[in-house]
Amino acid sequence: MLALALCWPASALAQAIDPLLAVHDADPLRLAQAVDRLGDDGVLERLGGAHPLAVRRLAVSGCRFLHAPERALPALAELAAGRDPDLAPAAMRAILAIVLELDRADLDAREHDGDELPRTRETLTALAEDDTARPDLRRAAETALAQLAPLGD
Repeated sequence: MLALALCWPASALAQAIDPLLAVHDADPLRLAQAVDRLGDDGVLERLGGAHPLAVRRLAVSGCRFLHAPERALPALAELAAGRDPDLAPAAMRAILAIVLELDRADLDAREHDGDELPRTRETLTALAEDDTARPDLRRAAETALAQLAPLGD
């Protein structure tokens, strides 16, 4: 890394380091600020497999700070249903944090009309019924489904 720093101009090196990686101490305030700077789309894009695991884990943790966190639920549900021993439980924690805070008034205020909630319910239902999934993730999926129920579609 030092060799890269010496060979690259400072501006190129700054662009090469993801802004989420600057939040190395897991301070929620700093993570929320980084999420705000990136915007919802920037954070959601970082959930994908094209990014390093460290960036994906920080994006997962940052989803609760999105302006419209319900947009992250389908991607988080897919990660929670996956087999990654780090991302799956982190994604489920993020789902629970989001669904515990969501209410119909917030969704209506943001004029929510997407298909995020039905897609999330479908994935979480499959996870809750998957006998091969980790028991803690299955129980958490059931809890998240119960929290989503009053929100409708």
